[in-house]
Amino acid sequence: MDSENLRAVAQYFNDILARHEERIVVLTGRTDYARFGFEITGADFVRSQNIEGKTLDEMMDNAIKQIVAAGIAESITYSPSPLPKPEGPVEFKVSGCIHLAKEARLKQDGVTPFICPLGNMLTAVILENAHFEMGSVGNRGGGIDLDARVCTLKSQLCENIDKALESLQV
Repeated sequence: MDSENLRAVAQYFNDILARHEERIVVLTGRTDYARFGFEITGADFVRSQNIEGKTLDEMMDNAIKQIVAAGIAESITYSPSPLPKPEGPVEFKVSGCIHLAKEARLKQDGVTPFICPLGNMLTAVILENAHFEMGSVGNRGGGIDLDARVCTLKSQLCENIDKALESLQV
């Protein structure tokens, strides 16, 4: 398939995803809230890959290489690096995501995006490959800059929920 056809197929899928999000907003009457079962959208990509590494950073770097190699994004960086252990905030910068067209479509229609397929991919690595108990990566609290073609995805990592809750009670 040539690059023009690939762009047309990507636009087709982004339009489908945008309409899916918009219908959810219409049905629920809400425009800005957390995911409710849509964390799987996009996650199957990294689940189908061989994500290896001894540390969360190695696994994340491996997943990012695969995401970039597949053309889903042009680049992904994160900070802090290395990732916090056992818990802490993380920020991902994603440039040239294939799903920016979906975000633009939703913005044009006045709908606040809440499904981030790429964030779901990164979350799957954190939860399933690194066996953390919590880690949600998404554009909530981050930002989407359509002109610069960059998204800021924010996350909170937690390797053990009980320990994290203990530290909050001190």
